[in-house]
Amino acid sequence: MGTQNESNRWVVEFVTLAVLLLLTRVADGLLTYAITPNLDREANPVSSVFGFGWSGLIVVAIVVLSGVLWLNYVSLTRPCDNFPAPAGVDWPTFCKAYFDIRGQALFAQQPWRVMTHVCGYVFPRTIIAWSVLLLAHNWLVYTDAAWYRPIRAYRLSFAIYLALPLLGFYFLNRLQRKDYARYLRCRSEQSIENVGSNARGIREDGLDN
Repeated sequence: MGTQNESNRWVVEFVTLAVLLLLTRVADGLLTYAITPNLDREANPVSSVFGFGWSGLIVVAIVVLSGVLWLNYVSLTRPCDNFPAPAGVDWPTFCKAYFDIRGQALFAQQPWRVMTHVCGYVFPRTIIAWSVLLLAHNWLVYTDAAWYRPIRAYRLSFAIYLALPLLGFYFLNRLQRKDYARYLRCRSEQSIENVGSNARGIREDGLDN
């Protein structure tokens, strides 16, 4: 029963993130087209720097979203216990050990496994949250909101791009806290199991005597 619930949980999470990714990116694309059909006002570097048109933008979006969804699928179906070896470490020590490249740390031994776990969690959530900000910005531009004109005039709307790494760090912190809770739970279950094994051993020794 527990295995079935866990299976259903990752499927729900994967489908939810996939739907939100697709909806937010399609909505952003449609709103961008309504604002600038020829992309002369598009700030996306794929268009503004590399000169890609709509076909190029769509191909790049498909490739990126496919990669993000694959990372998310792997992180959900092959969970990574990136835990420090010592039992009962505190939160700051756990964070320091998370990307430890020395010794027997999992990141030192299997960096791609840990990065797949991290990126599979962080990337889809960051893109969804950032897409919501882009949609809000594009809607204000499309409706020509009076209070937003000075922000556009002074290019302050470029701050939206600064939000991208901030959102990434926010979701990385959430993942680490989630993993830390799992770490404490696993260590607690192991301690209980060890106590039970010791108790059984004592009872067996008593019976032998």
